[in-house]
Amino acid sequence: GPTELASSALATIFHMVTGFALTSGATSALDTLCSQAWTGAQDRRLVGIHLQRAFVILSLMHIPIAVIWLNANRIFLAIGQDPEVALYSAIYLRYYLIGAPAVAYVDALRKYLQAMGIMNGSTYVLMIVTPIHILLVYVLTFSEVFNLGFDGVPLATSLTNWLMFLLLVVYTRFTPGYYEGWGGWTYACLSDWNTFFRFAIPGMMTGFLELGSTHIISFGASYLGTTELAAQSIFLNINDVCSVIGWGVSGAVATRVGNALGNGRPADAQQAVKSAYGLIFGLTCLLSAVLLVWSDRLGLLFTSDLNIVAALASMIPLMAVSQVFLGLGNVGTGILRAVGRPEVTAWIHVVMYYAIGIPVAYVLAFKAGWQLLGLVTGLCFGIIFSTSGHLLYIHAIDWFTVVQRTQERIQEEETKININELP
Repeated sequence: GPTELASSALATIFHMVTGFALTSGATSALDTLCSQAWTGAQDRRLVGIHLQRAFVILSLMHIPIAVIWLNANRIFLAIGQDPEVALYSAIYLRYYLIGAPAVAYVDALRKYLQAMGIMNGSTYVLMIVTPIHILLVYVLTFSEVFNLGFDGVPLATSLTNWLMFLLLVVYTRFTPGYYEGWGGWTYACLSDWNTFFRFAIPGMMTGFLELGSTHIISFGASYLGTTELAAQSIFLNINDVCSVIGWGVSGAVATRVGNALGNGRPADAQQAVKSAYGLIFGLTCLLSAVLLVWSDRLGLLFTSDLNIVAALASMIPLMAVSQVFLGLGNVGTGILRAVGRPEVTAWIHVVMYYAIGIPVAYVLAFKAGWQLLGLVTGLCFGIIFSTSGHLLYIHAIDWFTVVQRTQERIQEEETKININELP
């Protein structure tokens, strides 16, 4: 019903902003470190050390995350949420916490594989776990054996997350580059965390600012009513699905550009950038056309409530326009991760989303009376200006200087670790 849908929406917003945005931002450091080290390091086991550091740091990050999520009910009530929605949202987060570390580990391991040029590992695993997840949701939520109802959905998700991580570990074990990149666990992963945090902290800021802006606007929808929050939740789910295209190309270009820089080939890096922008522009234009054609019927895939369907349909044209800019922006963030400048993305997001997008959204929604349409319009402004900032910065990059800086840093890392003494 609307209460359960609104509760899951609120819980999703909360865990994305306070959890996933930070952990995914931390793992984005591997886009820089692993991709460059795979082609630039004398000993490729440096890539495995970067992965080990990520596992340790991600594990520690989930301690404060757990404290926050376990007190979510108090937080929601303190900010004026409906008591029933607050309770259900807190229950959702409690069950989702079980599998939250696995999501971060999968993300780190996926970037490790991509650095070695193995792009399909997580796709194969996802093909296996998706039908299992659907079965788990049914068994835990609706079957007479468990019949957990609302609780079954986040619990099934957590179990699926751990299954996905275990299967990806098995897949990694049998990849061709396993012995080159993984030299076994070593105490070296407990040292030189400065290198990791140098790229992880801007990545966490970027993740928090980008996802935070989206979900802060969604959070504003919760004050417009249950119907509006439910419509915004569906909007967010569709937007997340569509964004997979942009993030996929972003990950690929981060790997290709990073490999080229580590290998000392600036021309190859530039060509990868051009190809990525051309590809994402074509794909997002096609996606936008599909959204416009199906705008009146998309909501029926999620709910039979015609008020929610109508509210969603009013936002689809703006989503269609924003997808082109969002895809280009995602590719831009991937390029900046590859060249080791994630802090540029963070500053662009601060200015474009928080100085422009969010203020415009709240003025249009609550002062001008546009409500949901105002929130989405403000978000689109932020996306367009952010993408423009990335395009301007990337156009001015001196690729020869970036190559020189990359190779100097890799040599410094190997000297610190003294990789020749590893087992």
